[in-house]
Amino acid sequence: MVTKQEALRELVFDSLQDLQELRAFVQRIELRSFKKGSEKKVCVIVFSNFFALQEWSIKEASILGRMRELYKQRGLKNVAVFHKVVAEAQGQNRFYK
Repeated sequence: MVTKQEALRELVFDSLQDLQELRAFVQRIELRSFKKGSEKKVCVIVFSNFFALQEWSIKEASILGRMRELYKQRGLKNVAVFHKVVAEAQGQNRFYK
């Protein structure tokens, strides 16, 4: 059985498979609660620097499209459910979307 964290990590990295330079800057991937006590989760991708975050913002639409395809193909609805993807830069107060 695949854990939530493993499934999420594989999903994100496989979505970035054509973007090896961007994959190298992924610091961590986690699920966070939308609000305290809420069941809605957010997939948070933390990059090691702001330049990787800018690259993400340029290619976000195609990456998310690929991520949706893989999510459906792998049947992850029973493993890792999230309602939004947020990208952040490590140590930055800014975040994208």
